[in-house]
Amino acid sequence: MKSSFIFILLIVSASLVTADTVVEYIYGIIEIKKESSWVELMPGDSIPDGSVFRVGENSIVELSGDKTKFSLTNPGIYSIDSIVLSSFRSLKANSMIFNTIRRLFRHLPSRQSTVLGVRAAEVPDSGFTWNNDNYAEYLDAGKVQLEQENYTEAGISFSDAMGSAFDDFEEEEALFYLAYAEALSGNSSGALGLITNFSPDPDASYYEQAVLLKANLLVENFSADKAISWIGSYKMQNLDITGSLILLEGMANFQLGKIETARGLFEQVIMENTGSESAEIASEYIGFM
Repeated sequence: MKSSFIFILLIVSASLVTADTVVEYIYGIIEIKKESSWVELMPGDSIPDGSVFRVGENSIVELSGDKTKFSLTNPGIYSIDSIVLSSFRSLKANSMIFNTIRRLFRHLPSRQSTVLGVRAAEVPDSGFTWNNDNYAEYLDAGKVQLEQENYTEAGISFSDAMGSAFDDFEEEEALFYLAYAEALSGNSSGALGLITNFSPDPDASYYEQAVLLKANLLVENFSADKAISWIGSYKMQNLDITGSLILLEGMANFQLGKIETARGLFEQVIMENTGSESAEIASEYIGFM
């Protein structure tokens, strides 16, 4: 198994690392280093502060610590202190990203006009009228449930929308919203699993939200290399989005221990987005370096 050691320059704070981290869920393998050997962990086991552990290939591990939960999907060797402290620092950024996505949704065009516009060139001029009432009803119901913070119910509606989708365009739209609902419910690993191989259609009305959501989920799940690659492929013109993506790219480099690269990205956020929340978070990261 090919492993990578993630080293993060951190100032250890006793106020943050105060209790052992508990393994909540395992799909695959997680092992802790005990002297010169590796010992497999099971759900319910603790990872003491100062420990080193490794995650196997194709594994998903969910951990919980003091007031926080986080998931790991990238194989490699980790320091628990680095992971816990990095998770605490990313909480504010995670909240900011979701607020940005919500802001973008307020300016979306109607779903029907967007979908029909994209399909116009594909439909023959023979009096054909496209209509998928079931899909629209399920999708709209899910959006209402999202606004009401009923994420479980929203997920059911979006799953029903996927089942009644007319074509790939609709299915991908429902998939995005399902992943978004899972992310809002706190199931970041499940949300990422849904859209791991998902690339949003640039013509989709939710395109910027989907790019930002996936970038955030990759960083939140410590898939730093994939996050950097994803962000590099989808540069935006919207300054609000660009600032958020550069911040996430800095956080991903920070996770990988590429401190100078991360610093440069954080400084870019501060320079290009003066007074914004993303600039404030970037400043906080620089303060820890």
